Amino acid sequence: MVLQNVFFSIGLYVSSYYLMREKMQRFITISKERLANGKFDAKELRASCRLSVYLFI
Repeated sequence: MVLQNVFFSIGLYVSSYYLMREKMQRFITISKERLANGKFDAKELRASCRLSVYLFI
């Protein structure tokens, strides 16, 4: 029973990691386009930093 829970949590973590990585990739490309256009404010920059910190933990 305990082993099943461990495997379930590992699977959940891996699947959420891949999903978040895909979202982060899309977010980075959108951010680069906005930076090139000059439409990027500090609030979005803080949000992106927070997102990247959550991903690496």
